[in-house]
Amino acid sequence: MHLPRSFYDDILKLNDLTNVYQRNYYNSHFTQIEKVFLSCEKVLGVDNFKFFIDQFVRLAKAESPNLDMYGQDFADYLSSRNELEEMGYIKHLAKLDFFWFEQSSKSIELPFGILDFWGKLINEKELSNIEIDEDIMETISILKDEQGDSYLSASCLK
Repeated sequence: MHLPRSFYDDILKLNDLTNVYQRNYYNSHFTQIEKVFLSCEKVLGVDNFKFFIDQFVRLAKAESPNLDMYGQDFADYLSSRNELEEMGYIKHLAKLDFFWFEQSSKSIELPFGILDFWGKLINEKELSNIEIDEDIMETISILKDEQGDSYLSASCLK
């Protein structure tokens, strides 16, 4: 049995977060973004990150019933925000966050230096000597070591 689309539209409008269904939808999607975009949280700070998540969840309806697919447009959303125009790299970090979380794509192309920046953020290393060059693209792939653990590897495109 399928419910009419209008039923879902009412839930997805998020007009009344005291409504248990809207609150559940909101909280689950908010938590999904928090879980996936770890480097973005580190760059923006917790409070700013939560502000942008709140705005995104209110605007972006889920396209898939699979909650793990929610947020694939978060990078574009962040890059569209005027407040973040000086942080052009945020879009690339968000794309890498989603790529690492999803792990279904074989590779992704991002500007040189993004993987280094992302790795230092995630591993809480000193952020010195970070150089991002959008004129040079890297192919970033997910590989496995001898123990079967995943890691990211970059190779420059010519």
